Amino acid sequence: MQSLNKDKIENVGLNGKLLILTFFIFNAVFLPPPLLWINFLSVFYVFKVLNSKSVFILIVFVLLLGLFSAIHFYNGVDIESYRNSSLIYILVAYTAITARVYLVNNSIKFDAFYKLIVKYNFVLYIVGLFLYFLDIPSKVFIVYNYEEGGLPRMRGLLYEPSFYAYLLTPWIIYAMLKNIKSKANKSDLKYFILLVIPFVSTASIGVVSALFMALGVVGFLRVFSYMKLNRKVVIVTASVFFALIITVLLYPEIILSRVVSILNGEDGSANQRTIGSLDVSYQIMKEKSTLFGIGSGQIKIIGNDIFNNYFNYQKSNIARIPNAIGETMTIFGFVGLTIRLFIQFIIFIYYKVYNNNYLLALFLFLFIYQFTGSFITSTIEYIFWLLLTIPVFREFKFGHNRS
Repeated sequence: MQSLNKDKIENVGLNGKLLILTFFIFNAVFLPPPLLWINFLSVFYVFKVLNSKSVFILIVFVLLLGLFSAIHFYNGVDIESYRNSSLIYILVAYTAITARVYLVNNSIKFDAFYKLIVKYNFVLYIVGLFLYFLDIPSKVFIVYNYEEGGLPRMRGLLYEPSFYAYLLTPWIIYAMLKNIKSKANKSDLKYFILLVIPFVSTASIGVVSALFMALGVVGFLRVFSYMKLNRKVVIVTASVFFALIITVLLYPEIILSRVVSILNGEDGSANQRTIGSLDVSYQIMKEKSTLFGIGSGQIKIIGNDIFNNYFNYQKSNIARIPNAIGETMTIFGFVGLTIRLFIQFIIFIYYKVYNNNYLLALFLFLFIYQFTGSFITSTIEYIFWLLLTIPVFREFKFGHNRS
């Protein structure tokens, strides 16, 4: 990426500032999941999308969805639920493609975007903290009650803390690698610290674990070459661990007990999001077709009883497969799951993700986390996958500016 020579936030423009505020702060306000405000704002970009090469991605997606629809209708579906869910899939795909077109056209501003993202989210963190300590009800911090006590977790104005942590992860990776570079300065470290504070405050063990696994792999591959263990690497790593340690010290019993439970395979939430999710997905898809799945919008209809019996939930609980891989498998079967993983493989090879530290870290994070979280209608996830296809991060190319 061509770096900005001057730290001028105004280069983003009013539209860019409003878009960042919408994307990171107000995206889910007053909207039912999985809809986001950027889904509606993307409509204003329709002509640019139609005139771009990226429209080919949308055409292929709609054709694939049509092929699956023919099979699902043959096997039998609830038409209204199927129609509504299919329209959401198309809207989500279109929005992600719109985001790609926008970022390609504004790639020179990416560093300025990043600085605004950090500032806006840190202001939200301070406001949320202020409201929390004054016992003023807000959605920014929410207290999760565990056996060991209550744990306040930052979720911004989004659905849950893990979703907010997921939203910040690409920028955490960007901040870390930016500070490790030989040309990093004190300003880079400042922005990193301001970003890592709200990120760690989410206390999202799933997101943090996936991130550390991704960075661990990249670090192992690069440690003896581009990403040397110099003073900057130590400072950045120490900052992350310091923030984690502070969080643990504030609520030691709750966090440590959850970590131990996860490692021992005794944490219900973790088990449900991983092995349990895949198992119940297979049980549900067998009701229709293991090859092509049960179809869009059918989980709550076909799989509700199976899901609730499997996890011992009340019958009134609405089934939702809690990770993207399991949900893909349930809805589109093993064929759909294969297509999903094949597309990811193509992205990895065609865009030479392995040659770029940022892209490799982001790819590994997205790949790992889809087995433990996210959902198939997550606009944010697909935007992040398409972020891998944008030629913006050349400064992190393996061997670039090697010291």
